[in-house]
Amino acid sequence: MKMAPRNGGSVFATCFATLGPIGKCPIAPGTVGTLVGFAAYVFLTLVFQFTDFFYWIACGALPLLAIPLCHSAEKHLEREDAPEIILDEFTAVPICFAGTMTPSVMIHLDASEISIWALVAFLSFRVFDIAKPFGIRASQRLPNGWGVVVDDVLAALFVALCLNVSWRWMGLAP
Repeated sequence: MKMAPRNGGSVFATCFATLGPIGKCPIAPGTVGTLVGFAAYVFLTLVFQFTDFFYWIACGALPLLAIPLCHSAEKHLEREDAPEIILDEFTAVPICFAGTMTPSVMIHLDASEISIWALVAFLSFRVFDIAKPFGIRASQRLPNGWGVVVDDVLAALFVALCLNVSWRWMGLAP
């Protein structure tokens, strides 16, 4: 079956941008995409024991790869930043842990510590992503998929800042 573009977007890109059927979740697809992102990050980090080098590459590369995919999905779905496009949330998740729960730190934490900090990061990310304070909302006006992804990257950076301050205040900083 040929995947014909619709208004320049492709079914292939849309499948990635919606994480397949996950983006079709009828209730809070962005939250579901974020949950999948957190689960994937923790699972992949603990099972494959990625290095911090790979982590930092992923933090930069995943959002950059998501931009054209999200842009193509917007065209295919004929809607800007459609709710079913959740690749932006998924790819921003690792950025939440910059300077705190990186792979080299996570392997020294027990399951309860990982769970608590992942929950704090998850809830903080959803607050920043939904409320869009500190200029995050303005970033959504960026064209061609950039606005779809950059607002989530900025939300994740604010989460990383909050986690870093918390870790230093609590004496947990690596």
